[in-house]
Amino acid sequence: MSPLITRVPAGIRAGGQFAAHTHAEPEVNLGKTFSEDMLRQITNRYEGEGAPVIDLTEYQLAAVRDHIDRTGDFSHPGIRKAAEDAYFLENRFTHEEHRNFVNARSDISVYFGDSGALRRDIEQMRKDQAGALYSTVGQP
Repeated sequence: MSPLITRVPAGIRAGGQFAAHTHAEPEVNLGKTFSEDMLRQITNRYEGEGAPVIDLTEYQLAAVRDHIDRTGDFSHPGIRKAAEDAYFLENRFTHEEHRNFVNARSDISVYFGDSGALRRDIEQMRKDQAGALYSTVGQP
């Protein structure tokens, strides 16, 4: 009896340069290739067309870099959303507070030029809500 010979079907590359082998993932980091100034320019690229300027904090710069590295997304909406989300996280706004604030004011993009303005307004909203709750609880 002859030995069993295992054959690869025609058309399937199984040897030589096509043989499977393990290799490390490439060390590509797109966000690190951009300077802080370049990230600011990318984020505010439509400033001349009326888009409000976001004065990126260190936390927001890191979020934009991370967004680019994770997704490879350089789109204006994607990068601005990453910067805006980082702004809300950095200032410890809950998702509910953010949603309520946006629903009450509809356009909050004017706040991104002044890092303290939105914080002050949301803190005032918190005080107003606490005062309203206190006044209703104190009622007989």
